[in-house]
Amino acid sequence: MLSFGDNCYGQLGRTIGIDGTPRGIIPIKHKVTSISAGLGHSLAIANNPLQDGNYAYSWGWNSASQLGRRSLGNEPFIIPGLEGKDLLAIDGGRVHSLAVTTEGELWTWGSGKNGRLGLGSFADEEEPCLVESIQHEVHQAVCGMDHTVLLVNQ
Repeated sequence: MLSFGDNCYGQLGRTIGIDGTPRGIIPIKHKVTSISAGLGHSLAIANNPLQDGNYAYSWGWNSASQLGRRSLGNEPFIIPGLEGKDLLAIDGGRVHSLAVTTEGELWTWGSGKNGRLGLGSFADEEEPCLVESIQHEVHQAVCGMDHTVLLVNQ
């Protein structure tokens, strides 16, 4: 993986500051299959061919728990609440994040302000939470600045 641009929150996945040249990030030990970037954080899905399921990684800004883990920093770390899930997609907004599984589940975490997590509350969530109120299979989900949009099977 390569990254470039502003690194004020560690979202490039390396220690250097602003950088206009694409360069490698701190290596992830699993094969990365999908990436996403929020306002000041980055996310990736990676798999290990020797195990079932995928791993979700996050790094960068964590002001509202949008990394889905307690640790801070510019180094990619596994999001514990999603280990072993068969992940289809991952996305980041301003201060919230989400993941979609191949079973059509939606998992959200980070800032719950304005209801952007879909959990029926406005509380922040430090770890991924299953959005149980969705009555349809989720095919795609994307984060906006302060909202989330889903494509569901009807």
